[in-house]
Amino acid sequence: MNILNRHILKNLLYIFVASLLVLTFILVLGLMIKILSRLDTSISQLFILKMFLMLLPKVLAYAIPIASLVSVTLVFSRMSAENEITAMRASGISLWQIVNPAILLALASSGCLLYLNMFAVPHLEATRKSMMKGELLSNPSNFLRGGSTIELGKLTVNIGEKEADGTLKDLRVIELDHSKGIVANQLLAQKGRIIDANETSFTIEFIDVIILDNNWEFTDNKDDDKQILNGVKVTRLPNANTTYTFYTNEELNSGDLRKRAKYLNLWEMIARLAVLEKKEQSKTVRREHTDLLYNLNKNLALAFSPLAFLLMALPFGLRSSRSETSIGLLISLIVMMVYYATILLTGAFDKHTALHPEILVWLPNIIFQSLGLGMIAFKVSH
Repeated sequence: MNILNRHILKNLLYIFVASLLVLTFILVLGLMIKILSRLDTSISQLFILKMFLMLLPKVLAYAIPIASLVSVTLVFSRMSAENEITAMRASGISLWQIVNPAILLALASSGCLLYLNMFAVPHLEATRKSMMKGELLSNPSNFLRGGSTIELGKLTVNIGEKEADGTLKDLRVIELDHSKGIVANQLLAQKGRIIDANETSFTIEFIDVIILDNNWEFTDNKDDDKQILNGVKVTRLPNANTTYTFYTNEELNSGDLRKRAKYLNLWEMIARLAVLEKKEQSKTVRREHTDLLYNLNKNLALAFSPLAFLLMALPFGLRSSRSETSIGLLISLIVMMVYYATILLTGAFDKHTALHPEILVWLPNIIFQSLGLGMIAFKVSH
């Protein structure tokens, strides 16, 4: 690598690292706020640190392509505005040689993303989800929060408010019979408090209790709920207070033994696909097969997104006017948002075998790389 390429690569790395740090901080902060909002303030600092470290690979998988996009656009826009690109080409240096450092950065970014998307992120996301569930259920105060709804097997607990002293207000416990599509029982209480808790259960004392019992059909429509409640048998307890013990083991063990596709690493996906190939090709098997193929191809497509961003960013960066620098950056950022929006859109078809979502997910890469190469070729020829 000659002095010119090292100079360009050094400038690219400066902007890339700075952008990566800023993006990582913003994305991690947003995710941590979302996660901690579900937990009590009494959680340990060690748990918060573990959550932070487990979120980093997921955040980096999105921050690295964006950082490469920003670095390429800013560096080449500045070089074009200061006529460095013009001087290099006048000296007989080809445009492809000038952009070699950017291609090297994109390839290195894709290599990192291959490891993150195929191995690190699926494993750590599955582990983080398990830790979150364990933390929530090991300490009831972590998830019994105002305005929350907790699913515990066939029971659903709705909490209206939670006061500073831990008193729960406007409680509603619903016992659903999913096989018949009915609400078997309901318990309403103005207040409640946790009187006992351990790793496998917690007990709530309900105050001023009313029990509704009529096996009425349940629905998600609030207006229908009000109509159906007409004629429900209402029972008020003699002392209007009662206690109930909720067991969390059922919830902790309620997950499927087989992990979802997005939590499988590369080798697990390949092994699962091989197993499905030998099964009778029922509708369920075909849908799972398509889901696995979609997630596998999505991870691969996202791993090569830095190349798509590079090829789209270079034409906007290779400008000679200073006024076009910010415009080029804005257009590149719009390209980035369109790219991820398209990836998310294809996710809506991940179980529709006839549409082949595993192929659709590659369209953003194919379109953006083709457009980028075409614009660069046009730039070279003029």
